[in-house]
Amino acid sequence: VVTINVEITASGPSTVVWHWESSAGIVSPDKTVLFEAGDTKWVQDYYQVDKISDYIIQAQTTLPNIMTGQTSFKVVCTP
Repeated sequence: VVTINVEITASGPSTVVWHWESSAGIVSPDKTVLFEAGDTKWVQDYYQVDKISDYIIQAQTTLPNIMTGQTSFKVVCTP
């Protein structure tokens, strides 16, 4: 299981909708973060990888603005 941590900043009161997408084609359901004022918040989700591989995870806000960020990681199996 991979923990996905995303930092989201809003410049004022707003509701931010975001999701993540993996290079394996998995897309998370939309999630919502409420900002009562301009602030930065950390949000978290989890991704169950299913095989040894190199992965890219892209987090994207869809409302009120489209912004993206991504990271990559490698899953290996060690005895």
